[in-house]
Amino acid sequence: MEYRLTCINNSDMHGNFVLYQRPERSEGSAHIRSLAWQSRATAPGTRVTFCWQTSTAFIWGEHGEYGGSPRFITSQEIEADIDRDNLVDLRAGPFGAPAFSNLRATPSSDGLTIRQLNARFDYPIFHGIARDSAPLLIAPFHMNVSTTFVVDPVTYWVHFNDCRAGELLDQAQLDGSQRLEFTASRPAQTVSMGTDNIIRPVAEASWIRSRPGN
Repeated sequence: MEYRLTCINNSDMHGNFVLYQRPERSEGSAHIRSLAWQSRATAPGTRVTFCWQTSTAFIWGEHGEYGGSPRFITSQEIEADIDRDNLVDLRAGPFGAPAFSNLRATPSSDGLTIRQLNARFDYPIFHGIARDSAPLLIAPFHMNVSTTFVVDPVTYWVHFNDCRAGELLDQAQLDGSQRLEFTASRPAQTVSMGTDNIIRPVAEASWIRSRPGN
């Protein structure tokens, strides 16, 4: 399934439209952090369009300074599926390097689980979930702990700030985000940030014409 979001900047602000998800139902969500999943710079009077597939993957990597700002960089990605491949181990390989192994299915799972096995690494690593190969949610590695990520298939949030893709988001600074739901019957949506700097959904012309009384 492919989704599409068009963001219009009708304000006087320069910045980025940022798409992200919230780990509201994930097990141990206090340790799970939202990343700026997709980000596009948008000048006043212009628009950008995000397009993505719903494919999901397990990821691990490092979070550090890249290009002058702290960002998460993926080191390994393997395909995940809520019904078939929803559980994986993260362990140290023969030379002490982190690596995924033993991808398998757990019946009746409502999330994607990473088992962090007994291992110590020389540098801090993070593990998490990517959507359409872009990091979405991450958590720090803690040995002998399992983390379950409940990834919402339809709900996304859009915000306007200066974050780039891969940067950690501070939930306390995300007031004003607009919640959106994408479905097979409504795979494309539009939002606009007005002169009051508030992001609002824009009704599509085809939807307006189809309403009763129009």
